[in-house]
Amino acid sequence: MVAAPLFSGLGFFYASPDQNDKGDAAKSAKKAKRFGASWCAVLVESVDGRTQSPERVAECVKALRDEKIEPWLYSFPRRDRIESAIDHAEACGVASDCMRLLWDVEPHEIDTYGDWTQADVNRLADGAHARGFEIGWTVFTRRRWDAIRFPEGPMILQVYERVRDEQSLARAMGRWTDGGREVVPAIGTYFAPDRIRSDAKNAAKHHPFALGIWALATTSDREGATLASVAQGFKNE
Repeated sequence: MVAAPLFSGLGFFYASPDQNDKGDAAKSAKKAKRFGASWCAVLVESVDGRTQSPERVAECVKALRDEKIEPWLYSFPRRDRIESAIDHAEACGVASDCMRLLWDVEPHEIDTYGDWTQADVNRLADGAHARGFEIGWTVFTRRRWDAIRFPEGPMILQVYERVRDEQSLARAMGRWTDGGREVVPAIGTYFAPDRIRSDAKNAAKHHPFALGIWALATTSDREGATLASVAQGFKNE
């Protein structure tokens, strides 16, 4: 059974520069709106363990809502701090009244902390659900994930380089959609600026109603204007 989609339209992930300084919340939300965003994911914990304060997260969420943009939270947990990541996500969720959370499970710390296991991702899912979150996931395309069955929830799939090759992109997307999971492709704006329209067009073949963008901070005004046009296309579908 395929669940009703949770994502529609264009969405941006916030990076630290989008929310680190006082005043950035309103400025970033207005930028996202100008670039066509329907949803955005606010950072609560970085991959190196730095955290955003619940107060700053709440400020960012409010600014997004003021612009009629749907907020999510997202966090980079690590195997050695799963419980603290859940605790901090809960504090941010309660402060912002935003109980939708994406876990960004990254392979960066494998050499030090070992690779992710099924038990690890189950702990992330069970812990977040126990705190009242609706959850989803965001990951790079990795063959290693074939050994793990990610718990239920939408997947924002980071197809940054694969989006240029249709066969590679189709394989990456197909690995996640077999069970009826909602899979939203995410593309990057840190490549050549003239890539963004073709990347978005390729990604739309696999989810014609939603697209994720990494990241708001790396999106230029030129790219933003292109993405605003892409977002208008979603609204016209």
